[in-house]
Amino acid sequence: MRQSPSSEALAIGVVMPPPAPDAPPLPDCAFSMVWADTEGDAQNLDWLRQTSGALDAATIGHYVGEADLEAGESRARRSFSDASWQRLVELRRQ
Repeated sequence: MRQSPSSEALAIGVVMPPPAPDAPPLPDCAFSMVWADTEGDAQNLDWLRQTSGALDAATIGHYVGEADLEAGESRARRSFSDASWQRLVELRRQ
């Protein structure tokens, strides 16, 4: 059995459906990852990637603020609708 991260590092996410296609656009926003104690990084990252990988078959996307964006572009891409991803690509290009 994998050891989960410490209680200080563990959070429970709530799954929310994406906005309706005709919903008004969401405001521009950004998130950053913050970690207080780097000593357990390798173990916690390993747990995150193994657990996320085990859930991949049952997921349709990711919450960008909690996605492991360094695990590959698909993690970032699956955090947005097609239209929002294209908007982000265009904003980054600008």
